[in-house]
Amino acid sequence: RLGIYGDDDISRPILAEMGLRQGLLVLSVAAGSPAARAGLEGTRVINGSEILPGDVILRLDGELLEEMGDLIELLDEYQIGDVVRLDLWRLGESRSVEVTLGGEFGSSGSD
Repeated sequence: RLGIYGDDDISRPILAEMGLRQGLLVLSVAAGSPAARAGLEGTRVINGSEILPGDVILRLDGELLEEMGDLIELLDEYQIGDVVRLDLWRLGESRSVEVTLGGEFGSSGSD
């Protein structure tokens, strides 16, 4: 419904390096998805080996997110077309974005 991909096993060590104990690291954003339209950014590899972390989703409509399952569970309470607020951490700064939920964009680990 958002059009992002995340993986807790990959994200946890990266989040720890960033000094974050909670949140979901966005590994990728599906082109044309609600997340892409809202400006979310996925994780990138630069210079062949350096990881530039993407957005970290901290909260959905004020609810704290600690793992991908939290996001999936919360999104089950919403319908396509609903607007949700995501509180993000991007490159050391907090920001909030509103996202209008869409249809399905992937498989497990995606939402």
